[in-house]
Amino acid sequence: MVNNMAIQQKPYTVKLSEIVPQWHVLDARDKTLGRLSSEIALLLMGKNKPTYQPHQNTGDYVVVVNAGKVKVTGQKAAQMKYYRHSGYPGGLQERTFEQVLRKDPKRILHNAIRGMLPKNYLARKMLSRLKLVLEESPDRYKAQIVGAQRAAEKAARALIENKPTKAKVVKTKTRKKIETEDKSPIKLAKPRAIKAAEMKRNKTAETQTESTSEMDATAGVAKTPTAKGRVAVKSKGAAKIKPKSRAKSKSADTNEEA
Repeated sequence: MVNNMAIQQKPYTVKLSEIVPQWHVLDARDKTLGRLSSEIALLLMGKNKPTYQPHQNTGDYVVVVNAGKVKVTGQKAAQMKYYRHSGYPGGLQERTFEQVLRKDPKRILHNAIRGMLPKNYLARKMLSRLKLVLEESPDRYKAQIVGAQRAAEKAARALIENKPTKAKVVKTKTRKKIETEDKSPIKLAKPRAIKAAEMKRNKTAETQTESTSEMDATAGVAKTPTAKGRVAVKSKGAAKIKPKSRAKSKSADTNEEA
């Protein structure tokens, strides 16, 4: 028997196409700041799901109603301070919890949730799913949330069921193109050594032809080219003098002078 535990060691990882974000509506009326912000951060990160992965955005959408009616315990309303700097010398601004709650009530909950999210690029995507609303009833968003939830589920099903298959595109040549192709042999470039040797041979052949043409012009001899490219000389009427006859003529001349 094969051990089944040894076979099922690889964990299951969820794909992005299989993740369907849900919508949550929370009422912040008379709720403490820390408890509410930690609950929202868990929903935005997706840690309430068994498919949570730290390298993927598996979180949900969160709509917070009455975001300006958050409370804090003890004397934190007067002791908590929010700092802001303009970037110039002496540009530090200091405000208490009560002052910020009067001027920008969304800033308190937004800053608390942002500090509980991971410090990476996924935190910006998670914060984009946070919707803070002032003085609204949670029943107003029920129809919108149901419609958005159904649309997200339908899109996820379409991605899983109708996955496009990548077909291999094979380009084939038509008969007309094949017939019109040039079938002449490809001329390869010759190396420099072969070119230099051919140039030398051509130069020597030219010099030989020039010298023979000059000799023929002076002697009046006709030339006939041979198969190898060399020039064969033929005399028209002058006969060749044998060496013995030359010696006899020289001896006769010396006798006459004597």
